[in-house]
Amino acid sequence: MNSRQILKRIGLNLRKAREQSNLTQEGLAELAGIHWKTVGYIEGGKRDFGSATLARIVLILKMPFSQVLEGIELERSHPVEIIAKATARKRVPRGKKPTTKAR
Repeated sequence: MNSRQILKRIGLNLRKAREQSNLTQEGLAELAGIHWKTVGYIEGGKRDFGSATLARIVLILKMPFSQVLEGIELERSHPVEIIAKATARKRVPRGKKPTTKAR
């Protein structure tokens, strides 16, 4: 899953929990101290949001955090492949030019 798909899934899970709590978007927004449009953006997966906002919403909805992540699956490569890709990248500090080795 890419980041957008993850946000959409989290938003869907939060919307289900909000509806089960019989809260409107406006009501949840008031309790969480955020704008009601922000609740809509979060539920629609259209906007990223901070961990503090997520924590407030989860606590208000009295939902286990595992329920927020329900249905999210990360693509997993073999650990050796991940390490090989990470170490193969050459990172050059800002302001420095890449150097080439003489052969």
